[in-house]
Amino acid sequence: MKTSTFFSTIIISICLLGASHAGGPEPSQVQQFIRAFDQNSDGAVTKPEMRNVLLGMKFRLLDGNADGKLTRAEWVSVPEQRDGLGDFAQCDCDANNHISWIEFSASAKSQHSFARVFQALDYDCDNCITGNDECSMVLVASR
Repeated sequence: MKTSTFFSTIIISICLLGASHAGGPEPSQVQQFIRAFDQNSDGAVTKPEMRNVLLGMKFRLLDGNADGKLTRAEWVSVPEQRDGLGDFAQCDCDANNHISWIEFSASAKSQHSFARVFQALDYDCDNCITGNDECSMVLVASR
C-alpha cells in the first residue's frame, strides 16, 4: 500500500465512519476526526499533529510485539507499510539493531504524500483542520 493511500485510508476511516448515503459526514464525524488528531486539544488539527498521529499509527502497525521499538524481523515482515522509509540500516541511526520512535519519525520520508492529504482536507486553506473544513471531508468521501 502506498504511503499516500495509507494516510488517506486512515483519515477517511476515522472521519467518515458511518457517513450518510445522502452526502457525507455529519458534524459528529468531523469532530471525531478532530478529537483523534488534535494532540493539544485546541479544536484544530495542524500539519505536525496530523503527521505525528499518522506516523504513530504506522509505527504501531510495524511494531508487532508492541515493545516500542522495531527489530529487523518486524521491519521485513510488513514491506508494504515501509513505503518511503528507506531500509533498516538507514533508519537505525545509532546502529543498535532496533529502530526507536525517534529514529522512525526522523527517517520518515512520507511528508509529500502526507502534505497532499492535509491540503485536501484543509478546505479553507488556513493551515489547520477545524469544523470549518467540513466541506473537504465530503469531497474526500466522494472520491
